[in-house]
Amino acid sequence: MSFKIRLVIPGSFRKVIRHLVGGRGFSLENRILNAIYLVILLIMAYNVPFNYYAGLHETAWIFAALCLVFLAMYYLCRFAGKMYLSMILSIALAHIAFALNYFVSSGIAGASLLSFSLTFFLMTMVSPRRHYVYWLVANIALVMGAVAGIHTPRPGQQDVC
Repeated sequence: MSFKIRLVIPGSFRKVIRHLVGGRGFSLENRILNAIYLVILLIMAYNVPFNYYAGLHETAWIFAALCLVFLAMYYLCRFAGKMYLSMILSIALAHIAFALNYFVSSGIAGASLLSFSLTFFLMTMVSPRRHYVYWLVANIALVMGAVAGIHTPRPGQQDVC
């Protein structure tokens, strides 16, 4: 016995999503990147008021700024036709943000290492195959540098490891 589950989406909603992600005139990688941008924008837009009302005003401002930056990346990818520029800028921004988050948050005990791997998997979905080696080396170097940097005692600080 097999079951088929069909998700019923109203036609107007489907048209809006197709317009936002891009139709058949866009490559699959471009549509995937546009969908990733839309999910990122929804998550960040949700986090702005949530963090503000939770009393994390600085975090809310950071999310608001990042929301504007990723909106610009989405515009570059979807409407300006500059997918590769948008992809490279957003991957670099994501790596910088996760590296800073790694040092500000719980380090190796936090979720930043998982975020690095998630970023790597998402970038392999949208980047050309010939770039995989560069992104892999950059990702490994950044993670190893962050892990080594967090355990290096700073001047005047005792090593707890």
